[in-house]
Amino acid sequence: MSLIDNNNFTRATKLTETDLNQKFQDVETATGQLTEANVRDQGVDLPQFGTTTSGQSGIILKKLVTSNVLSVAATITSNDNATPPQNETVLGNVLAVNQAFVSGDILRVYWSAKVKTEFGYAGAFAGAAKDFRYQFWALWPQWNIGGTGYTEVTGQSNFKANLGYTAYDGVNDAYGNTMAQNYASTFIPHREPMDDGTTPVNTTADPTGAGVVRLSGGAAASGKSGAITTVYGSYYFKFTTNNTLTGLRLVGNGLMSAAHDGGNNYVVINNGAYNAATDPKLVVNGINMTCMIMRGE
Repeated sequence: MSLIDNNNFTRATKLTETDLNQKFQDVETATGQLTEANVRDQGVDLPQFGTTTSGQSGIILKKLVTSNVLSVAATITSNDNATPPQNETVLGNVLAVNQAFVSGDILRVYWSAKVKTEFGYAGAFAGAAKDFRYQFWALWPQWNIGGTGYTEVTGQSNFKANLGYTAYDGVNDAYGNTMAQNYASTFIPHREPMDDGTTPVNTTADPTGAGVVRLSGGAAASGKSGAITTVYGSYYFKFTTNNTLTGLRLVGNGLMSAAHDGGNNYVVINNGAYNAATDPKLVVNGINMTCMIMRGE
């Protein structure tokens, strides 16, 4: 509240010397107290903010929670199953939210993960080994609504739906997501393409040189690891019902590839027949997650 009010004067009454002098005294008193703290406290509508560093007051920002949910490294090993693919790997701990929401409330989730890839390729630059540079891993969030268990957030699927066509191995069905089912995915390339300069320009031919490197660069070799790098992801959703968000967690799976069939684009999870003898891995060394629930417009 302001330190100077206007209750000394009443409309339609005579302005007296005493009233006017009192107002000047109010100004002098307030001016003498003006500091950076006073400007901050009196110049901002404080009820819009909380008194803690989070800013959570319940007026606009209903909930803010952030945590390092993974501090001990977790490893995702590439899918070896033919059909159906393996289950996703749960990464770290749950981010406890425990906040009621109503229709129109807005959910914002942010995460960062420190990751590295393992396994280059064994033998010559050919076949499945070469194709590792087209493959990638996926991380995505799951939520627990009303204490009913963890499922994929709206707009995200788990890459385990039968897509109805034959996979790359020519035998088994392909499993994965349509492009509209990857709303919350963080994709992480397993290898980066390299070329020693001998591949002709303006061509779609595969590189004729080194061909494949680790995520962070350097020569590829069987069993080698890339350096740790940081990846990010986010998710936005406006609730359409009333309930409680109990918690969030991050999961992952792979390896995956982009695919096209019958006029449709997909992200498919590779089956065991497509992988080389030594399973590729994604090592996740740390995850930080933040969740905000805000009132709608």
